[in-house]
Amino acid sequence: MFTEEQVFLRPDWADHIVPVLRPSTRHLKLFRPHTIDLILTKMMRGDDPQDMEDIDFLVRHDGITRDQMEPAFATVRMPDVVELHDAFARALPVVRGIPDRHAG
Repeated sequence: MFTEEQVFLRPDWADHIVPVLRPSTRHLKLFRPHTIDLILTKMMRGDDPQDMEDIDFLVRHDGITRDQMEPAFATVRMPDVVELHDAFARALPVVRGIPDRHAG
């Protein structure tokens, strides 16, 4: 488990959480990060093939566009660790190209 300061997220990620409706629970309400924030967390390992495959699935499944992702890329909050900044830079061009493969 990580705190929000230890992962790539939008500064206002908590304003965009999505309810988890399955399985139905009586006294427990579950939420997950928005798909765009999940994509950001997947970029922490750079252009790792499995993570890029996961991002491809998320983009296809939720119809995420490049225009939706760009503001997140511009405002992403990430730990002050050089290796993580490098990982983001490696992943960015790959992730930007994923919605283009599914457009049209």
